[in-house]
Amino acid sequence: MTIDSPVSFWISVLQSGVIYDLELLDSNTFFSGSENEIAKWNLNSETSIDSISTIDNVFCLKILYINNIKRLAACVGSEVFIYDITTNLNLLNILYSHGDKVVKIDLLSQDILVSVSHDNTAIIFDINSNAIRQRLSLHNGQQLKTVLSIQNGIFATSGLDR
Repeated sequence: MTIDSPVSFWISVLQSGVIYDLELLDSNTFFSGSENEIAKWNLNSETSIDSISTIDNVFCLKILYINNIKRLAACVGSEVFIYDITTNLNLLNILYSHGDKVVKIDLLSQDILVSVSHDNTAIIFDINSNAIRQRLSLHNGQQLKTVLSIQNGIFATSGLDR
């Protein structure tokens, strides 16, 4: 893969606040998660085309393919919000159970989501039933955001252990 010409533009800080995460939907569209909203952006027009401003501190975003339908998962505090993004940003579900900030999410399989939190746990959710399949105690220190790695249904994390 080669990058012919990088695309960049400024997202207004007054509009979006501090940006915590970005997630590419397709070659023309991405989402931003910030301290005060989730916004959907068009790269061609360099404008926000949809947003949800009733939530705070969106720490991570992940496009999920659930039964071949695109969804957006957002880490909002200690919860995971799941949105329908096929037409607009409709909230479909909220997954609860962490005691601190969720910092990373990903799919283990088509209907199994894993979330990692600063409460030193990973929770494996069944997205169809919202049930917790398993809660794992992980490290003695905080989880690091960039370390959730998933391949073939296996995940690994690292933390700030002593």
